[in-house]
Amino acid sequence: MRASILCSVVSGDPPVNIRWFKDDKDILGDNTNISIVSITEFVSSLIINRLDRTFSGNYTCVANSKSGGGSVNHTSRMLVRSKPIWILKPSSQTAVAGTSVRLDCLSDGFPAPIIRWKMQRRIPSMYENNLVSSNSVLTVHSSHSSNTPTVTILSSPRIHVLENGSLIIKSVEVEDQGRYVCEASNGVGTSSTKSSTAIETSAELIVFEAPVIKPMTPSLMVKRRDRAEVSCSAVGSPPLHFSWSKNEGLLVVKANPHYSIHEEESSTSYPNSGHSRRERMTTLVLHSVTRNDSGLYSCVCNNNYGTDRAVVKVIVQEPPDSPTEVNFLEVNSRSVSLSWVVAFNGNSPVTGYEVVHKRDQGKLSECTAKDTMMMRIHHRHPFRYRERFIRMRRIREDKREWVSISFSCCFHFIKPCPAVFLFLLLSVLLFLCVLFFE
Repeated sequence: MRASILCSVVSGDPPVNIRWFKDDKDILGDNTNISIVSITEFVSSLIINRLDRTFSGNYTCVANSKSGGGSVNHTSRMLVRSKPIWILKPSSQTAVAGTSVRLDCLSDGFPAPIIRWKMQRRIPSMYENNLVSSNSVLTVHSSHSSNTPTVTILSSPRIHVLENGSLIIKSVEVEDQGRYVCEASNGVGTSSTKSSTAIETSAELIVFEAPVIKPMTPSLMVKRRDRAEVSCSAVGSPPLHFSWSKNEGLLVVKANPHYSIHEEESSTSYPNSGHSRRERMTTLVLHSVTRNDSGLYSCVCNNNYGTDRAVVKVIVQEPPDSPTEVNFLEVNSRSVSLSWVVAFNGNSPVTGYEVVHKRDQGKLSECTAKDTMMMRIHHRHPFRYRERFIRMRRIREDKREWVSISFSCCFHFIKPCPAVFLFLLLSVLLFLCVLFFE
């Protein structure tokens, strides 16, 4: 496309010399794309043979009279409408989920181009084995699936397009992974459609995810000699590595036949994109559990981008230990008070204790103590025997299971003497008589 500027001197005496300036600099020089043609002595034409955006500026025509009439000038501004050109293109990036990402995109043209961003989501598996990094330059070899729709990005609190055209993504998510297209347009072009006059450039964003362990049951109760299984599932960028520890101590599973580990892999769907990602699960198996297997078990999952941990409390239930420290607190002719201690309750709440007792060659009698480790045994007749046998059993919270614990003990009473009682009675009567006659 060519353009011309005409300068005409309407008054003054000849001879007249006309010169041209652009942005206050003499326009004549090495630029062969510009030519100046003198149409008459008073008219000059500046011709630009191939017009482009670099010719925008202030053009000044200066006319000098050789007869001493002085000089005059006139300045006009030329604005060349031009298609957008790229000044800065976005580059492919990798990011860890939760961090911020900035994709820069800058273009120039007249009128000033409008920047728009579009996104084409990518399935994570499309990037696997197709990612090459060399000398800090990221190269992605992945085919662009025509089945994946391209959506226009609108500014939001998390994704924002700056005035200069840069795209900011705060707290990037795995679902943000994909191909980002920067489009610049200003309506200048030979086509009647707006899309054909725009220019585009694209960059890939790959999001790596630190492991995230799914919520686990906080506690697991299992009976002694049963099999216990503790499962731990996590999602994140592969490869995911699992390890187990008990009470902050690392479990060496391979060296102990009491433990075994099973791992499997499945898929889980993204909530917004319809795509899926891998989920890995590890299961720690405890064979024929005992009391020593109770404790806090930690599942630790890590990859190159982070670590996550979850804790499960394993409780092994079993019969309680035998009562210890059985003591007789008070012994009377009609009652006995005793106490005891249970060192280990079998990891099940104690709801009561039952004491079974009998006289020598007598019938069994029972009494129950609830939520206490003290008991008083009463009898309506004075005890006239020297030994009493006691047997205790603990009542579990599960009423269907009773655990019997037996022990025997004996305590001695002094058999009451009738002569002693008669002597005491006479002494009291004598004391009362003395008081009365006085």
